[in-house]
Formats: sequence, C-alpha cells, structure tokens
Amino acid sequence: MDRDEATTPTAVLRPVAVVGALLLLLGSVLALASDAVGERGAVGSALVDAKGVFWANQELNVWSWYSTVLLAALAAAFAVTALLRRAARRPHVDVVVFACVAAWLSIDEAAALHERLGTLARAVGVRGTFEWVALGLPVAIVGVVALVLVSRRTEPLLRRRLGIAALVFLGGSLGLEAVAGTLVETWGLSKTAPLFILEVTLEEAAEVAGVLLALRAVLGGLRVAVGPSGIAVHDEPEHGGRRVRAEGAPVVR
Repeated sequence: MDRDEATTPTAVLRPVAVVGALLLLLGSVLALASDAVGERGAVGSALVDAKGVFWANQELNVWSWYSTVLLAALAAAFAVTALLRRAARRPHVDVVVFACVAAWLSIDEAAALHERLGTLARAVGVRGTFEWVALGLPVAIVGVVALVLVSRRTEPLLRRRLGIAALVFLGGSLGLEAVAGTLVETWGLSKTAPLFILEVTLEEAAEVAGVLLALRAVLGGLRVAVGPSGIAVHDEPEHGGRRVRAEGAPVVR
C-alpha cells in the first residue's frame, strides 16, 4: 500500500455536519411558522405535518433518525478501532466499552427509552423540570465516573478529545434539557414559545456537536487508502498532534 495515498476519513464529517445544521434549522423554522399560523386552513395543516417530520422536539422523525444514525456511526468507528487494536495485540477494552455506550445511545435515541423514565419519576413525585431529567442525571453521573475509570488506558490525546465531546453532549442532553424543563414546568413557558424553540435548537445542536467531536477524535486515528487490491484501513494513534504508527498495527483490507 502506498502510504502517501492514505488519508483519514474525517473529511466526511463536514457534509454530515452541514446536513445536520440544515435539518435542525428547517425544523426550527417550521416550528415557529406552525405555531404562528396555527392549524387553521390547508397551510396551517401542512405546516403542522411538516413540523412533525422535521422538528427536533418530536420523536421518530427525520431529525431523530439523523441523530440515531450519527450515534450508530460513532459506535461503528469505535468497533473498527477496537478490532484493529485487538489484531495488533494492543489494549482495546476501553474502546469496546465506548462502542457499547455509543450503540446504547443510538438505540435510546431511536426508541426514546429515556423518555419512559418520566412515568417512574411522576410516581415518586419529581417536580420542577422534565421528569426523566431528574432520574437521568444520577444515572449519567454514575456512567461518566465509570467511563473515566475505563478511559485511564486510553491514549491521552484521544481521552482528552472524547472528554470534551462528552461535556458538549451532556451539556445539551442534560444541562440544556434541565433548563428547558425548568422553564416549562416551573415558569410555565409554553412549548410553542419562540424561547422554548430556541432552547431546544441549542440543546439538539450541542448533542450533535458532541457526537461529531467524538467521531472526529476516533476517525482521526484511522488511515484509509484505496488501491488496486481494495480498501485498506489501519490504526495510527495521535500523540500531541503527531501521528504515530503503532508497532504491529494491522492493515485491514
């Protein structure tokens, strides 16, 4: 394989991010327009239907599937990295754990499992924010602590980049979600208010940005080349901004 022709697959992230930004913007504009016009007439009905398809605060629509696929791609990137490291007899258990977490988050996004915590929260009398956030926060804290312990064997640069990605993701999925819940449940803000739509847009943008940062961190350690014999992939961890060819790193065709 001609190593000069090998590149990182991170170039695909830019168009993916652009598509996400356009979808999020479209959904927000449709939400504002729909709430302004109402359900009256053919235009109002069409806007309501379009809002249901694209608005980020709805489940099982275009936006939720975009997020689901993005998280599944992150899980796949971790899985490929783990396979390459296992073949090279290098530590890989941490990456396997990361892959499992990303896969679970993808399943959760597709099935909206976290929303089902609301039933339990209401049963124990949780008030003041969205019910699932109150129960999800301690679960997230335990999970973060566990991942920090697991990541002790992760390369410093990758660990730092994944840590930043996790902070951005959790800042949106829990932090801004808690703010939205407080605004709605405590202050009585309507879910059709422009402020709520803006808050949801920022929340979803933070979540997707966190996943994209994590993908950039993982894909940045892979090298891909296309040659006469097919596609070749190998693992090259980054240390201090430099690429370091791992001794014994395999090439997968």
